[in-house]
Amino acid sequence: MHSVVVVGGGPAGSACAARLAARGLNVTLLERATFPRTKVCGEYLNTAAQEQLDEIGIGDGVGGECNRIEGIRLNVGSQRVELPFAVPAWAIARSRLDDVLLSHARAAGVRAITNARVENVERAGPCLRVRFRDASGFDHILEADIVVGADGLGSLVARKLRLSGGERRRGRFAVGGHYSGFGDLGGFIEMYVAPKAYFAINPLNATLANVMIVVEQSDLHRWTGAFDERMAQTAAQLAGGKRGIHEVHRLGKRVAVGPLGHTVRNVADRGAYLVGDAAGFIDPFTGQGVFLALCSAKLAAESIEAELAVKESPERVRARYRREHRDMFGARARLASLVSLIVRTPWLTKRAARNLQRSADLRRVVMQAIGGTEVLGRSIDSAMLLRLVS
Repeated sequence: MHSVVVVGGGPAGSACAARLAARGLNVTLLERATFPRTKVCGEYLNTAAQEQLDEIGIGDGVGGECNRIEGIRLNVGSQRVELPFAVPAWAIARSRLDDVLLSHARAAGVRAITNARVENVERAGPCLRVRFRDASGFDHILEADIVVGADGLGSLVARKLRLSGGERRRGRFAVGGHYSGFGDLGGFIEMYVAPKAYFAINPLNATLANVMIVVEQSDLHRWTGAFDERMAQTAAQLAGGKRGIHEVHRLGKRVAVGPLGHTVRNVADRGAYLVGDAAGFIDPFTGQGVFLALCSAKLAAESIEAELAVKESPERVRARYRREHRDMFGARARLASLVSLIVRTPWLTKRAARNLQRSADLRRVVMQAIGGTEVLGRSIDSAMLLRLVS
């Protein structure tokens, strides 16, 4: 039986492993952490991500645990714009989403090993060899026909198999945590854009909110040094000054990740596939991360099945995956770059907020793109840019 090793148990890794096991393949998943685990994430699922969960049969189950998100309130200085979704998004803690997806993979027949620290991936003739250390410190070696790198930013699989686009240097950092005390946000994400930074407050339920700040590395200390105080001040602002600073509490630890820049030169090559953030990372402002992870998992699983079944030449299969991933990822990367440019440029930010406030049609187009319900292309990118900043 053909064997596949998936490195990484996040949404991309678990979803890809589950799809492959459902096709009758022998799949082992290696995850460094113990679940449930805390990760920096916006903890938001757009409409397109929901559709991916429906495809693998867990959409209703996940949806039943989620908080409905009706839209985004964008705050730029004194400007405040309400951007409703055509279809509600979902909010769910990543610790819970990852746990559900990994459990689904196990139920599909995946052998999932947590506390598994992968230390090397190398080619060994027609196979690939994965060496990892288990929770007891013992070394193990697995040989596989296919290895899937789903191990996120700075992917070890990408580096060891020379698929990486180079070392990450400068870039922004994301810092996040869970807070109580923001009160009822009415099912809306509160998004604040400030010079050199932005942050979002995403209500996970009636009392708990996820807060994630994305900030330039040069400004990281200034923001994180007063992180809790800033959140308390924001909560007071949302309550019209009626809430005291002592009423906002962080629950659990604060986590950070960065630099966020990450590129690869090849997402598929000789028995190796990259999915999720391991295959490339885009600015998190538009909330596309989980959708891209689930979608790349689907594309990779289809390609891996075709390659192992020898339905066509492996080179052609891998070329198709590269093309499909480029089409899916590239359009959203361009959208994210457009939004990042606007967010980083104060006068563009103010102009975009003003135009969104004035035009219901522009609000609709922007939210369809963010929700994943709009087919993206270069023409939409260009048209959106002109309409936002003209």
